[in-house]
Amino acid sequence: MRLGIMLLLLLSFPLAAEMPLAWDNRNIVRSNENGITVRPAGEGAAIVEFRTGEPWPHIVLKPKKGASWDLSRFREISFDVENLSRNRQCEIEFNAEMWSGGYLGTAILRPGEKRTFRYRLNHGTGAGFSPLFQASFMPQGFTGGRNVDTSKLKTLQLISSFPLYCKYRLSNIRLIGERPRQLTEAEFFPFIDRYGQNMHADWPEKVKSDNDLRNLQKDELATLKPRIAAWNRYGGWADGPRLKSTGFFRVEKYRGKWYFVDPEGCLFFSRGVNDVAPWGFIDKRGRERCFEAPDELGTDGSHIYLENIGKKYAKELDSWPDIQYRRLDSWGFNTVGNWSDMRFYRNARLPYTLNLPFPKCPSLDGIPDVYSVEFERGMENLFKADYAFVIGDPMCIGVFLGNEFRFGDNTAIARRVLKSAPEQPARKKFLAELQEKYRTIEVLNRQWGSDFASWEALRPVEGRGAEADLRQFSIAFVERLLAMSKEAVKRHSPDTLYLGTRLMNDDYFQAWINRLSARYCDVVSYNLYPLGFERFKPNGLPDVPVLITESTVGHGTRGTFGSITNPGVEPGARNRALARQLESAFSHPQIVGIHHFRFTDQVLTGRWDGENYGFGLVDITDTPYRDFLETNRAASEQLYSFRNGAGVFLNLP
Repeated sequence: MRLGIMLLLLLSFPLAAEMPLAWDNRNIVRSNENGITVRPAGEGAAIVEFRTGEPWPHIVLKPKKGASWDLSRFREISFDVENLSRNRQCEIEFNAEMWSGGYLGTAILRPGEKRTFRYRLNHGTGAGFSPLFQASFMPQGFTGGRNVDTSKLKTLQLISSFPLYCKYRLSNIRLIGERPRQLTEAEFFPFIDRYGQNMHADWPEKVKSDNDLRNLQKDELATLKPRIAAWNRYGGWADGPRLKSTGFFRVEKYRGKWYFVDPEGCLFFSRGVNDVAPWGFIDKRGRERCFEAPDELGTDGSHIYLENIGKKYAKELDSWPDIQYRRLDSWGFNTVGNWSDMRFYRNARLPYTLNLPFPKCPSLDGIPDVYSVEFERGMENLFKADYAFVIGDPMCIGVFLGNEFRFGDNTAIARRVLKSAPEQPARKKFLAELQEKYRTIEVLNRQWGSDFASWEALRPVEGRGAEADLRQFSIAFVERLLAMSKEAVKRHSPDTLYLGTRLMNDDYFQAWINRLSARYCDVVSYNLYPLGFERFKPNGLPDVPVLITESTVGHGTRGTFGSITNPGVEPGARNRALARQLESAFSHPQIVGIHHFRFTDQVLTGRWDGENYGFGLVDITDTPYRDFLETNRAASEQLYSFRNGAGVFLNLP
């Protein structure tokens, strides 16, 4: 009875401003016991050291007492981290539970830096009703996305991406603030206003009327700056050395670092933005209750950003591309990246990169079947009428063919082929090669350790007997894809650079695909989302130029529900993280450019695949994140001199 009264009294008082989290610093799980060492460093602290190049090395923290923590009453979780390396960056991804299902945020520190990182807790219980959507990040109290049951949290996971070497001191993990009151169903709906903003949050730049849109535009246009003075019309280093001029973009190694060389012969580092486009569909089907003004949307929904700029620019909507050029100049960008509005590619005023579509043909999990007749014929007319403007265009840095194909290990393509339908051209090709090599199914069975009754019955098998055949076909398949892509680009437009297939996280660790890409691509492209690139060293990749074609620094402000690569809620966290990211990219000898994904925040309820990240240069009402863009401009002003060894990079507090 007395205990019950004490608990009741405790719950009736507000939470303390901060509460230490009790974790067991003597029982830390390591993903690699040989490559990771951990030792206690006082109460509630540990020193962690990584010496491994394995994929996603991590440690796992557990409660000091009991099987789980109850964090359900708190707003944020905070970590103190000191980078103990004197010459290397340190990056840590924090997750509630395992992997990114409970992603909290990412920390990035300079050598020797010590800093506090605070992240919003993603509470996945308490609502008791459906929000009528599912997305990558969800509002407080709802299941799905990155939300977890914080009342029964069993672990905290800390991942060090691409480390090779990393050493840090972790301490003072604590819980901060009281969890906001959970809204009732009647209070929650509607939660999206007529401008696509979160109705349950407020911020200084929030748009509340059409006049606000127009006034924000007028104010912004008055503050836009001209292009950086040290840049030429392409964004190359006008004040720097002059190399051979060809009238087109090319690549060259200069003083130990790779660069693009622009058409005038100036060193060029590509600072790009993806998705400079007025699209962003918000679906209202079955979700009418979510919207303040559902009747103002179309039958199925609306491109809400386009609606907003229609109100903002009114009769001058056609000037939207012109103003984006002014913005990109002012903000310190020199490239229009992939997925952008075609108006920025035709008659371009800034250099650009774009993706040429592969021909329509049979595919294997989205990868075109390179042995199909349709693929071969289509590659003969790659540029077609829609992309003929690219041919011989000096503003085109280069082109991609494909995006994030998930090639897998060096047997994965052949395994997919063996799972495919009998009429799949690649399957027919593989079977023909196997029949020529083994002659009978019995001979193949002896080699593979299998018992197939016929050639038609072939399916993927485990074991070393089949590996050589699976590997040989997989490598030949991808080599044909890359070789035919490069040949098609150079045949139609010999001065246009071939930028590859935009490899991704999993490819980073696959030496075979990195080597093949280096062999055929003028520049190897990667879509990668760390906050630091100092440790960037894909397995098997030789010394070739690399373009980071997608990367970002996210945020959880202006009513967004969250983002990947989120540096936390500390004041200035996004600006500092951007400075750290660009510092590492600018100084890396192989990296010739880094492109931000993306121009706008995504819609609150998510795009077609559920992505609803806050990572834009502007929000859904076209209002810029000014502090972030001022940091970007300042970084770009230092770009070329810093990359060439002059001066200290931005030192933000």
